[in-house]
Amino acid sequence: MDLYSRVIKEYPNLKGVNRRIAEYIIDNPLEFTRKTAKEISVITKTSAASIVRFVRYFNFNGLQDFKISLVQDFNSINNQSEVLDTIIERTDSYAEISHKLSGFIIDNAKETHNLVDVRILAKIVNVIKNAETIYLEGLSASGLAANDLYYKLIRSNRKAIFDKDSHTAIERSYFMTKKKML
Repeated sequence: MDLYSRVIKEYPNLKGVNRRIAEYIIDNPLEFTRKTAKEISVITKTSAASIVRFVRYFNFNGLQDFKISLVQDFNSINNQSEVLDTIIERTDSYAEISHKLSGFIIDNAKETHNLVDVRILAKIVNVIKNAETIYLEGLSASGLAANDLYYKLIRSNRKAIFDKDSHTAIERSYFMTKKKML
């Protein structure tokens, strides 16, 4: 995940001065890279030390490394027509909200695609193809994804089992054999 996306993703968890610094980066990422710590601190009404702590929060040794990474991210993004502001404001129109959400979904799909190792994916598909029965387990949000996969598997005529009750799922997994996949 690129640095700009990491700042956006982390934004809701930030408080106080870190949130103000993140807002400045999100709204003016390239301008941020051209400023000194002192100039950024004046704009964000923070201190130079707060800027340094902020970049360390994102695992950078110093402001210069952080800015270099941000510039490199934007050089790779430059092929895209715009950098999407994904933070939804109260003043956003329905069209702006829709645009931000769809852009966010597209960006996430691209990032997911970049993370997929095709060789591992091929092995997983082979295991699924050769499995007699596919057992799915998941709790909370993972349970929703497991349930979705369950429906997709049964629609493709695969024997799949998904129990919403975690105790039953654990009991079923106890009786698994090599021809069954969890």
